[in-house]
Amino acid sequence: MSVTHPSSTGPTVVLVEEDAGMELLRDHPTLTPVRYDLAASMEPDARQLQARAIVVGITPVEPAAELMRRLPDLRLVQTLSAGYEQWVDHVPPHVKIANVRGVHGMPVAEWIVGSLIAHFRELTELADWQRRATWRPRQLSDSLIGKRVAIVGAGDIALRTRGMLTPFDCAVTLVGRSPRAGVITLEDFLRGPIGDAEVIVLAVPVTPETTGLVDDDFLSRTAPGALLVNAGRGALVDQSALARAATAGRIHAILDVVDPEPLPSEHPLWATPHVTITPHVGGAIPQTWPKAWRRAVQNLEAFASGLPPIDLAAQDRVPLTGHR
Repeated sequence: MSVTHPSSTGPTVVLVEEDAGMELLRDHPTLTPVRYDLAASMEPDARQLQARAIVVGITPVEPAAELMRRLPDLRLVQTLSAGYEQWVDHVPPHVKIANVRGVHGMPVAEWIVGSLIAHFRELTELADWQRRATWRPRQLSDSLIGKRVAIVGAGDIALRTRGMLTPFDCAVTLVGRSPRAGVITLEDFLRGPIGDAEVIVLAVPVTPETTGLVDDDFLSRTAPGALLVNAGRGALVDQSALARAATAGRIHAILDVVDPEPLPSEHPLWATPHVTITPHVGGAIPQTWPKAWRRAVQNLEAFASGLPPIDLAAQDRVPLTGHR
């Protein structure tokens, strides 16, 4: 797949939202960074109108899309995430999308496994004991060791999570779009293994196939007391259905993503028993954004030279095995 990029004798203008990106590209020989601020103005100035690429991070989609529609020479949207499904229906049809595959896999997998350890070893409850200056030695009720884990997803996050779970002797099943060695389809998973899984991890993007995947029917098939971990997108889960199942004690859940984000303070999910919420911090470690920027620059350099970016995304189909 090619990216139409008219030849130019000068550097390629790239719109950048962050100070880090401006500094990184400041002296680049083929890329000229130009700052944009969605809170300031939707009307591009003379320099912004020259942009052929724009970099988006944790960027509001609607105002960014409005800005893109006003840029006549724009040809590429470069995300700082691996997930790009939120942009597909909002960029102009002649504009391609490049992501940063593989950058977020390790930290998100670390969050998943850390959350599992905290859950099974009751670290939150033990922290409460510390705050009450309570010393109460006892045998804990459970452990991650030997758990049957199903990961809905078969991409980088899923593979890294499976690797991290290996020392715990977990039996890990990967669920992907098509069957292959070590991977079963979602249809096959729902027909059987879902009822055996003690832990179900969601690590897929939102697509027509996966939106509302975890609904009343899905939850009715899970093993009683199973743990659901959502490291994908909030829209994968019917949150009303989850609240009902968690309140009934049928399932526990750890959610790093919700819908909407941020979750309103009055939302009932905050107070739903057996549900733990973290504020979309799975990949939020110091090493993530520099690594994402380095990969983004590689894509932008290829684009500036008239070549397809390494991580050019297929906008007509967001893969089940992708993520974040």
